[in-house]
Amino acid sequence: MCGSRVAVTGHHLVPLQTLKANSVAVDLWFDPRNHLPLCMEPSEGRCHQRHELFVRRVPRGIVLARAPQALEFAEEVGLAHVFDRHYPAGFNPPEESE
Repeated sequence: MCGSRVAVTGHHLVPLQTLKANSVAVDLWFDPRNHLPLCMEPSEGRCHQRHELFVRRVPRGIVLARAPQALEFAEEVGLAHVFDRHYPAGFNPPEESE
């Protein structure tokens, strides 16, 4: 999200816990359509932690630009409502103060 190439991890767009709780087939748990690379500690951006802690959520526009097949995946596994809850259309993250 921030462009960092330091400490990048794969973020589950539909959370892994949700996939498991909804009995989604194990072979789909790490489907690349459901992943978005985000930086984490020690990167200054810490996009993954900030998203998970609801400090600065990843905007839906970025998700769809970088992982265009994510919504298709969510619909395929019957969890589009979860995707919509985490990445609502029109969601604008708060501006960070400098």
